[in-house]
Amino acid sequence: MSGPHEPQQPDAEPETPLGGEDAAVPGTDAAPDGQESSEPDEAEAEAAESHHGRHAGAHAPDDETSAPESNTPQPAPDRASATGGLRGWSGLLTLLRPRLNTSQLIVAVLCAALGFALIVQVHQNQSDNLSSLRQSDLVRLLDDVTQRTQTLEREQTDLAATRDQLRSSSGSRQAAIDLATQRAQTQGILSGRLPATGPGIRLTIKQSTQTVGAATMFNVLEELRNAGAEAIQVGGVRLVASSWFEVHGDTLVADGQPLESPYVWLAIGNPDTLAPALGIPGGALAAVRNTGATAEVSTPRKVEVTATREPGTPQYATPTPLATGGGS
Repeated sequence: MSGPHEPQQPDAEPETPLGGEDAAVPGTDAAPDGQESSEPDEAEAEAAESHHGRHAGAHAPDDETSAPESNTPQPAPDRASATGGLRGWSGLLTLLRPRLNTSQLIVAVLCAALGFALIVQVHQNQSDNLSSLRQSDLVRLLDDVTQRTQTLEREQTDLAATRDQLRSSSGSRQAAIDLATQRAQTQGILSGRLPATGPGIRLTIKQSTQTVGAATMFNVLEELRNAGAEAIQVGGVRLVASSWFEVHGDTLVADGQPLESPYVWLAIGNPDTLAPALGIPGGALAAVRNTGATAEVSTPRKVEVTATREPGTPQYATPTPLATGGGS
């Protein structure tokens, strides 16, 4: 028995039965000693979790649909493919672009220089042709060609008449003799075996300190032949189809015979054709004057070619049966 003034101690809390606070006493719905049942606690916990879940669901995005987007912008698919295509073409063009090295540059410069030289040479050659002639020179050359054509036509007519005489029974013997004589004279003049006389030109070339070259003198000979000269003589040498020129030291030689300046050319032919042919710009006389020599052309009324030579026997050429038989 306690004293009267002994304070009262509060009732001790009932001990929690084994199994925890949530353990229920079998067979009873309420907790002992006024404790609330564990079932309302579990319901409240579930309600709190449900409320927290609803609250979190309202603010959290769905895992599949509301994933946070990356801060790095992604390029559009079309632009990326276009950029890749452009990069591919640019790479191909870079591979195909020619690369110029030092050797290629040198070759290009040399080709350009060669092309320029060819253009200059062609232009110079064209200036030496008929395009550089005056209208009067062209008209004169055209007249010369017309006269040569007429001369050939007359010769063709004469030959046709001679053929008809030889084929006829009367006077065939005399016609044959006359034809043989005419041919002998013609061949004698052309071959240099006979002297000749007729109209023509006289060309006098006087050299300076420099000797006129053999090629220059041969150009004069070819120019006279092309203009229709029938008999040509320089100095005391008769020039024929086999004539040649050369220079021995300071001496000009024609067919093995030395020539002395001034060199006098005599040519029988149409003077209106021979003189202009020699005076063509860039022609034979221009080449003679380029050596420092002087050249003068005159047209006397009568030119006499007195030098002759015996034709040599051909070493390689032989007549064919067609030429000796007179057939056609």
